Amino acid sequence: MDELLTIGEFSQACGLSARALRSYAGSGLLPPVAVDRWTGYRYYAPVQIQQAKVIGLLRQAGMPLRDIAGLLTDPAPARLDDWDRSLGRELASRRQALAAARHEL
Repeated sequence: MDELLTIGEFSQACGLSARALRSYAGSGLLPPVAVDRWTGYRYYAPVQIQQAKVIGLLRQAGMPLRDIAGLLTDPAPARLDDWDRSLGRELASRRQALAAARHEL
């Protein structure tokens, strides 16, 4: 296990909290490569850092875990374009609602 990172080390390397990593592992999105069966300690491989960073960025953008899982399975740029368009429509709708509320006030 020399090359593997503890959850704390991995957390620092990818910028995600240990709590988030546990959540992503629980959902099957980012499972650790090894779990010590006696202590329950989780270990991650350095090659997982990029995927963890991508997951963090997509969560920051508001993408649900199920959509992230699909994107990781099929990383087509068109999926990100679709998500971007969807965000644009949602933002426009929210702005309209705020404008209407402002008018009603």
